[in-house]
Formats: sequence, C-alpha cells, structure tokens
Amino acid sequence: MSPVTHATKNLLCLFVLLCFLGLGASRAFGDPGSPFIFSVMKGETEPLAGVKCYVFNGAGSYLGISGTTDSGGALTFNLSDGIYKFRVDYLGYQFWSLPYDVPAILSAEMMIAHQNVLITVQGMNQASQPLAGVRVYLFNASGAYQGLSQVTDSAGQVTFSLPEKAYKVRADYLGQQFWSDVFTWQNATVNIP
Repeated sequence: MSPVTHATKNLLCLFVLLCFLGLGASRAFGDPGSPFIFSVMKGETEPLAGVKCYVFNGAGSYLGISGTTDSGGALTFNLSDGIYKFRVDYLGYQFWSLPYDVPAILSAEMMIAHQNVLITVQGMNQASQPLAGVRVYLFNASGAYQGLSQVTDSAGQVTFSLPEKAYKVRADYLGQQFWSDVFTWQNATVNIP
C-alpha cells in the first residue's frame, strides 16, 4: 500500500470516528464554533460594562476562555456544540449563569439586580452631626477594596448601587479610618466619635 493511500485511509477512519462521536466534520477540522452573545445587565436598560466573564463547561471546568463586557454589557464567545456556564466576577463576588446548550441557544442575558444603599457619615459628640467632605471607600465583607469611593455631601451621605451581597465601607477622617458594620442591601452609618 502506498504512503498516500495509507494516509488517506487514516483520515477517512478519523472522519468516520468523529462523526460517530457526534463531533461532525466541521468541528473536527477547526471550525471556530457558533457565536454566543452573553450580556450582563444591572437593570432592564442598564448594561454592566467592563465586567470580566469566564466560560465553563457543563461539568464546571474552566475552559480558559474569558472576556470583558463592552459598553452595551455584551461580549461574544465562539463556542463548539455543548453545554456551557458563565461566571461573572463583579464587585468582589462571583455570579453564575444557568447552563446553556449551544447551538440550541446562541444568546443569553444575566441580570445582577442592584439597589441603592445610602451611607451616612456622622460625628458623634453630644448629638450626631453629618460630616461633609469625607471620602468613603467600598469593601466587600472579607475586606477587599472594590475600587469605588465617593465624598460625602452636605448631609454627610453617599450612595452606592450594589448587588445583594455583603459589603462594608471605610470613612477616612482627620488621618484616621472608621468602619461601618457589614451590610447587605440596607443603609449603613459610620459613626466617628
């Protein structure tokens, strides 16, 4: 048997095997897969831009594929046929999608609900007084800074729009740091003696 005939026979056997396994010829020879559009939203009309997303198979193994959402809160992954889940890392926590069957489903939207949380910074003497102009920093419950800070208004308040997870804040005042208690979707106060 000539080498060309032997190589052709091996390719034909590989093709038949792949078809038998349900992978199909196009997947076997480098087809990049189907475009899957994944969107992350904060509300019905509020996309979450700049959020990191990771792709996992249906069994929960990370596939080494990730991306960051665009200004519309979306990104596109080219995925072969199969079951996939997505993990969104956002404000110190991991949020998981439902599993999706590609190519039966080629787009999905994940909603991470938010609520405004009012933080009040007040000085405590004989009576409480709002403290304006104090910088307030946002941390998750385990103490990791989330890259967000604001300065209190004339009422000594700032507002953070947050998912339903545990957070705490730190107010820096006159060279010292003062912490709130941990809160989840409830207003919080930082008392400065």
